[in-house]
Amino acid sequence: MKTNFKLVTLLAILLSFVATAQAKTVCTMTFNSENERAIFTKNLSPLGYDIVELTPESKDPRWFQSACNSQIKCDILLMSGHFGGLFFGEGGKASTLSVQDMISARENRSCGNILDAEAVYLMGCNTLASKIKDHRTIDQYLRVLVNDGFPLNLAENVASARYLNFGQSMGEIMTQVFMNSKMIAGFDSTGPVGAQAAPLLQKAFNNSTQEEKMSTGVGAKAIKTQFAKHNMRVVNPTQIAVDENLKGALTSDPFAAQNAWKNILSSQASIRKYWDFITRQQLNSSLSQVIFNEPAIRTRLETTFIEIIKTAQGLSAIQLKSLNFLKRFQVIPAETHTNAVLKIVAGILSKQIDYVSADQLCEIFKEQKDLVLPEAAKQKIAQSEYRDFLNKCRGEVQPINGTPALRCLRGDGSGRHDWACLTDNWANLDIPACQYAKSKNADPENADDMLWFCYSKMLDLGQLKRPGCLELTHSFSILSNQLKMNWNCLNRVY
Repeated sequence: MKTNFKLVTLLAILLSFVATAQAKTVCTMTFNSENERAIFTKNLSPLGYDIVELTPESKDPRWFQSACNSQIKCDILLMSGHFGGLFFGEGGKASTLSVQDMISARENRSCGNILDAEAVYLMGCNTLASKIKDHRTIDQYLRVLVNDGFPLNLAENVASARYLNFGQSMGEIMTQVFMNSKMIAGFDSTGPVGAQAAPLLQKAFNNSTQEEKMSTGVGAKAIKTQFAKHNMRVVNPTQIAVDENLKGALTSDPFAAQNAWKNILSSQASIRKYWDFITRQQLNSSLSQVIFNEPAIRTRLETTFIEIIKTAQGLSAIQLKSLNFLKRFQVIPAETHTNAVLKIVAGILSKQIDYVSADQLCEIFKEQKDLVLPEAAKQKIAQSEYRDFLNKCRGEVQPINGTPALRCLRGDGSGRHDWACLTDNWANLDIPACQYAKSKNADPENADDMLWFCYSKMLDLGQLKRPGCLELTHSFSILSNQLKMNWNCLNRVY
């Protein structure tokens, strides 16, 4: 009996070990509603899957890097939320994750534990979009993004990936990010919100085989059938030829990398297709060598990029990215670059300066620090209610009144600390004091909370106008807070 008991115990331990070794993990990134996560949990937990939520309750801006550095290995990845070049939630209540962060992780080979999931579900609008036109124009999509709180420069980059005939589509980008997955499910245009998607997901699970559930969670045919009226798209990256030139361009072998770059830059069509990859890799030493040593490539780049600049008429972020690239590699002289930037500024100033255009101008001024404006432009800015904000963006030092909160923060002998200086002077807060308090706080989440406190008090007391609100928006460290504040400025401040 004693021996049998030992055998039973040993067998139980071995079975437990085998079960643990075979356990699979569903990683979820929930940026908005939990409807989709609840369906995956309901159907896969009973089959032995571990469900791990990767987005934190806090707004830690380093959460994705922490997840990549963790020991978590994702077999299935579910990402759900609003999407527009980044995943985000309503009201800024969740963390955000940009496509750029995922691209960087893939190119740096630093997040295989998450990005190499066998199956990936991208439950957000346009997550696998092609360049094929849908029911919206690029201007309509831009308005949607701006109304969601996106700064115009970010919105332009997202909209160009969806609608303009250069650069990779979002579907192509996501396929590169999840190149080692067997299945990616996402949407080619608008998709259903979480509450509408949940019952469709449940039906897809009901029509999936046990083998499919243990492999990819949901069967590809089942999910395509249930979401047939909702722009669902399912791709298998392992069946799509990996672009060897993109891989080769990032290799550490200079000879192989330069050959790959020569192939990428070999035609105008190729340059147009990989415009975003090319501009993103402008610090790549092999790219620099090819551009500086190949006159024909320089000429081809100039011709193609000028065509792109013309195509992107009215989209200053896209035009500036192209102009800056050409200037960096001395494809165009500095004078030509400056004149082109001034033309973009003049185009923006030809209309009334409002919240969105002031934000647009500020980004240009901060990037082009030595830009000398003509007198007509200076006068137009001087007549605007955004005058002080835009002059700060241009680097002009503005006089700061010694308000009680600011004197307290700088040390008025009272011994009070940062938060106390704000709370004790809540009725007389001003933007410089709030920015100064934030600058003294090393914790980005706590520092942003100071700005939220200032916003709420100044708004309640009627002391906040849109120019000040825009300046507060530019002061936030965490992107989700910037988006939420941007939305508040556009919808609650006048």
